[in-house]
Amino acid sequence: MSEFWSAIAGAVVGSVVGGIISYCLQLSALNAAKNERAEVATEERQALGYGLLFKIVSIVNNLGNLKLHVDECKARAVADQHPGPPVTFLLPLINIPDPVNIGPAEMGMLLSLGNDDTFNDVMNIPQIHNGILPAWAVFAAMRATFNQAVSQTIDFSTGKGEFAFNPQGPDAVKFYEADQVAADLISRAERDFAEADLVLKNVMKLLKDKLGLKISAEAKLPIRSSGGI
Repeated sequence: MSEFWSAIAGAVVGSVVGGIISYCLQLSALNAAKNERAEVATEERQALGYGLLFKIVSIVNNLGNLKLHVDECKARAVADQHPGPPVTFLLPLINIPDPVNIGPAEMGMLLSLGNDDTFNDVMNIPQIHNGILPAWAVFAAMRATFNQAVSQTIDFSTGKGEFAFNPQGPDAVKFYEADQVAADLISRAERDFAEADLVLKNVMKLLKDKLGLKISAEAKLPIRSSGGI
């Protein structure tokens, strides 16, 4: 009889031990799967972070080029002692940058980081960038129309010129409208770039702190001139 109970006890103990081992193996597998999913999720969020950062850098770079173009036109006017209305010294752009759009996945990732102020700022930056680009195209068209309609003389050695039109006629209205657009482009250039540059610094810090992205908050962006007539 003792052998019978010994066999029963051995079977029970073996079953319990086997069950514990099986449970531990399953738990280890679940933890490994959980860690793998967490790692994949982190990598996906980091990829979205880099994508978001690339787009904001593009926006800042484009707005920086617009500001550089405006600064060059203003500096040229000062050097030539040509303090005329903005429309007379602000030159149209040859190549207007393309719009930059930030997708729902990138914005969703940013929202999950829990910084509402940065999220709202990033939402506004593409609108600022994409909204100013058509104004440069409009200015180029207005200036071209005005140049064709109004007689003018130009000193090709300096680029300075004089318009001749009736200040009471329709050409005066065209001049005034083009000048108002030019003045707005000049004032927007510095303000838009400064705002976008601040947003970039805030986003870089947030992504570095929350997602561990290997980026520098003190990065300097290359600004290339895109101006010209």
